[in-house]
Amino acid sequence: MFRYPGEVKAEPIHISFHTPGVVRWGLSAFGLVLIGLAGKDLLRALWPMSAFTPVFALLMGTGVAAGIGLVVASHWGADERWRIADGRLTIVRSLRKFRSEIAYTARAIFAIHIDVVDKDSGPDAYRLIVVLNSGKRLNSPDFATLARAEAARDRLLANSPQ
Repeated sequence: MFRYPGEVKAEPIHISFHTPGVVRWGLSAFGLVLIGLAGKDLLRALWPMSAFTPVFALLMGTGVAAGIGLVVASHWGADERWRIADGRLTIVRSLRKFRSEIAYTARAIFAIHIDVVDKDSGPDAYRLIVVLNSGKRLNSPDFATLARAEAARDRLLANSPQ
């Protein structure tokens, strides 16, 4: 890309969603406790067999399934980072040592909208909704202010052929 002498290159905009390790381990521990409680407390209700055994089996299966879901979600939820610079959107998803990077140019983007994320426990957040020419929708991590979301949108649209 050609630049005039003395022209300053704009700094890229970075936004990310990262789940802290403490939260991941806490959810995992809660899931394991849920599995243990369901197994310990309801296992006695399964034997000897009675008319209520199917009900207790359903309750136990539900508790175990919820616990397994928490453990899996806590360890396999990917972190996501968006980088917006010079009309190019790069999305990096990482999960432990696995990493994928996808880049979209301004030509691949059909439309960009700003969506308001209503939060009941604090100030609202803002999110970019990027619609690609293929019809796929990409939701960005949250922006703290509307001005930052608009700046990211304008940076993507700056080199757009539209």
